[in-house]
Amino acid sequence: MNLITSSWKVFTWLGLFRPIKWTGLKARIYDLFTVIVLFCNYTFFACGVMDIDFTHLDFYADIELITLMLQFVENTPKILCMLLNRNDLIEIEYKLKNDHFELKDDEEKEIQKKFDKFSRAVLLSYATLQVSALIYYTIGRILAMESPILLPYRSNIPFNYSTSNEIYLLTSIDQLFSVSSLIAINGAFNLVFTSTMHQICTKVRILKYRFNVIIEQLEDDAKIDYSVEDDTKKKIFMTERNQDELIANWVESHNELLSLYDFTKSVFAKAVFIHYVINSIVICTLAYILSHCEIDNIFFGNVSYFCVKCTQQFLQCSSAHQITLEFEDLRDMIFTTNWFATKISIQKSIIIIMSKSIIPVEFISGYFVTLSLDSFKRIIKLSYTIYNVLEG
Repeated sequence: MNLITSSWKVFTWLGLFRPIKWTGLKARIYDLFTVIVLFCNYTFFACGVMDIDFTHLDFYADIELITLMLQFVENTPKILCMLLNRNDLIEIEYKLKNDHFELKDDEEKEIQKKFDKFSRAVLLSYATLQVSALIYYTIGRILAMESPILLPYRSNIPFNYSTSNEIYLLTSIDQLFSVSSLIAINGAFNLVFTSTMHQICTKVRILKYRFNVIIEQLEDDAKIDYSVEDDTKKKIFMTERNQDELIANWVESHNELLSLYDFTKSVFAKAVFIHYVINSIVICTLAYILSHCEIDNIFFGNVSYFCVKCTQQFLQCSSAHQITLEFEDLRDMIFTTNWFATKISIQKSIIIIMSKSIIPVEFISGYFVTLSLDSFKRIIKLSYTIYNVLEG
């Protein structure tokens, strides 16, 4: 099982990605589970919003609840992405394994293995941080409970939950489940997005290796004088045709990878854009909460949650930025090879490849947000600016 399908497993456990092979009754039962998860999440969201007095809004008193409600807004496009784009996500995984990207030799397998090892280490570290933060954050809320009066989270419950311990307990469990699934969905989306970006990086690196191999073969062929005997004319024709096929196959693979990347952007762009905007607000509000919060279990839970939010944004920006760097390296590598030592017909094809590789490959969402390490620095600066405004 590869890293992308492993990331899907998390959403499967959360009820938002039905297993591919499940059909019939099993599929309908899973769909019912999905409805229950969504119902729990959005009833908690509705009750939380109703607890905010918008007519006399006290931002400083409601900031923690507002931050939590923003997380539901941020998660909505992520949930829709996984539910509505299920077939598109499966198609991305399928395209990454088609003939153009099938591993052809030991060197390509080694490249794939190296990237998989790196990606697995990054995602495992992030998943460990996410789970640890979730557990600690939840424990802090559980310790703050006061039966049968104080629930784990603020909420305008439309019934009297304090009439019995059983009702209070069920209400508390529903709240804890809703917020836990909220945080888990947020983290799982990053696993899916980052693992997909890393796999595309791998394919770019393999294309670089293949181009180098092709150029070396073409250089060797160009040094041979085929015009010695008439009996070799047929062999000459076959050799030239094979050369054209080598370049043509590489160009097809390059076009297929660019098309796949554009398709991947269209699947994730909206969710990534909403995440980018809201995450900048959430980071600064969490920083404000931490600066005005007593040092207790809830404080340390918020610290871990703050670290998770920063890590989420960094992973998204760094993985998308890595693809941009890989395509730039591919372009530079094409320009620095001895392509001019090949036959004239091949040189013309390579010039066309060069002209196309000049166009930068970037992950742009919302028409103006470009995911990169620079955008990560900007979001940290923006969060700090908003934090200063709140302090002022």
